Amino acid sequence: MKLCLRIKSSLWGETANFTAAVAGGDLGVAYQWAFNGKPISGAIYPTLSVTGVNADQAGTYTVTASKPPLKASASAMLNLKQPGVLIYKLTGTGQTYSGNENMRMGVAGYLLVERTATESDLAAMILVTQAGKLKHFSVQYLNEFRADSTGSGPGATTVFSSLVEGHPAADRSLRWFQGANSLIPLRKGLESILAPRTLTGQCDHMEPSLAGPGHGVQLDRIAFKGVLDIPFTADAHQSSEALARTVERVKILLQLQGAISSETAPE
Repeated sequence: MKLCLRIKSSLWGETANFTAAVAGGDLGVAYQWAFNGKPISGAIYPTLSVTGVNADQAGTYTVTASKPPLKASASAMLNLKQPGVLIYKLTGTGQTYSGNENMRMGVAGYLLVERTATESDLAAMILVTQAGKLKHFSVQYLNEFRADSTGSGPGATTVFSSLVEGHPAADRSLRWFQGANSLIPLRKGLESILAPRTLTGQCDHMEPSLAGPGHGVQLDRIAFKGVLDIPFTADAHQSSEALARTVERVKILLQLQGAISSETAPE
């Protein structure tokens, strides 16, 4: 017996639909659905709808199809995307290596992760980097961004990552952050969110040396710590904010704090 399980996920608060299909038809086939290994009472049909989905209903759904003497099971994970942007405040230290020289740097800023992107996960880093007397501000949209998790409940590890390899071969950027999921209340009247409260991570950026051809490569390596900015994230969640709008809000915040000037902030 061959069994196929399909899922059409939805946003927080909407409906997720599962469909099981048995090769050759389901005449005389009995079904039983389970959630995280526990049978769901009354779920004995080839389709299952989960309405008003929230963090408590995210997890592994399994359907077992049986037609004696044959039996088969298939599972699918329901991962929810919620409105708004996760906003992590970052601090970090690192070094720039170029030839025989290296320089220490300090970094502060934000990691922004849009939660309702449909084609791919979207993210950006807004950083203020200080190396010696040199201060640099940048907004980096993370291409090839991924959000992967070992599970769908509290305690599971989520990894945010972005790996871009360019041309020439010396161009390479790797960024990753990881943390354990927890159910985080935002503010009264808003749903809780399932996300890492804290992150650790590293960014490596390699490019041909600014000194020119024949001078090797320049490598920037930064170790990060991140903490979820709950009030800022709550605002983004409540207004179903998209990434571009959050980027603008963070730039304005940094200007008000004096971390950057209006001339420094890129358009």
